[in-house]
Amino acid sequence: KVEKGAEVRNSIVMEDGKIMENSSVCYAITDKNVTVTKGRTISGYESYPVVIVKDKTV
Repeated sequence: KVEKGAEVRNSIVMEDGKIMENSSVCYAITDKNVTVTKGRTISGYESYPVVIVKDKTV
């Protein structure tokens, strides 16, 4: 689920992932049940994306 005001670009959000409001995810892969908290920015590179493992909150 991507909440209002959140931005997801060039990324993969797996099953039951939550990107909370006003967060930004770019060049990232989030596994199942990952939550990106309100206002957080996660950013990798096209050649080296950020990977967040299952069941984590960042």
